[in-house]
Parts: sequence; structure tokens; C-alpha cells
Amino acid sequence: MTYSRRASPSAPAGQSAGGRPGGTGGAGLILALDPGQRKLGWALVDTEGRALRLGIWPESSWEERLTQLQGSGALDQLAAVVLGDGTWRMNIEAGLRRLLPQASIAVVNEVGSTVDGWKLKREHVAGGNPFKALWFMFGQLFYAGPIDDYAAWVLALRYLKSRAQ
Repeated sequence: MTYSRRASPSAPAGQSAGGRPGGTGGAGLILALDPGQRKLGWALVDTEGRALRLGIWPESSWEERLTQLQGSGALDQLAAVVLGDGTWRMNIEAGLRRLLPQASIAVVNEVGSTVDGWKLKREHVAGGNPFKALWFMFGQLFYAGPIDDYAAWVLALRYLKSRAQ
């Protein structure tokens, strides 16, 4: 499974949505990675907490996909790489140091990031609309797709929160 998409530039509840519409909202972007044994969730987030792009890559080809993302110019304003401290972190971190030697790598606690990722996805998909929230919940009963990308977004938000304190 591989996918990548542009996220609507919205900030989750409790996060600022400041900055220019469609802009980075500050100096630099954050690439957050949620590494797993078979797949790697990623989120490109501005400094205001808005996800600009989300995706999931197979663990076996993440380096190639990162190189493609870098070649597209999406990482030109990269300020930091945030990496979850769980499964397969050491393997991914070594590859990141080789592929993005200029990047600052921050390791973030990923305990509970999957649960928080589900909450963030529900909020992002449904917003404040109770009918969309109900539709989302019913959809999850029949197909609970992977949310590694939203878990990566959660890691970016945790990193931003720790920097603000």
C-alpha cells in the first residue's frame, strides 16, 4: 500500500491556523515519520500544525519515496524531521541521517499516537458536523483503513507543543 495526498490545510482543534492561507505559517516545515515494521506514515506539517501532505509508504521503499518527495521540492523549507521513538526507529534514523544530512532530527514519544491519530482523523474528516462524524464512525466499522499518516501528524503536533513550552 502506498499513497500520498495533499491535506486540506486545516489545523486540528486547539491548534492555531494562523499564517497566510496555503503558506507555511512560519519559517520552515516539519516532516514527521511514524515508522513501523511494514509501513511508514508521514506528514509534512507547517509550524502552525497544519498538515500540507500526508501519506503512507511501504517500509521496503521509504528511502526511494523520500528521495522523490525531496526531488519534488516539497522539502526545500525543511526545518526539522520528527521521528517516533517506537518500532524500527533506529533503521529509519540511520537512513534519514544519510539522505537528509542537513536536517535536525527530533525523536518524539509515540505512546498513544495511534489512538490520537484516530481522533485526529475523525476530527479532520468530520469537523464539527455530527452527521459526518456518524458517517465516519459507521465507515470505520466496515473498513478501518490504516492511519499511520495521521499518527505521524500527531507526532508533529507533539513536537510543536514541546517546542512551545
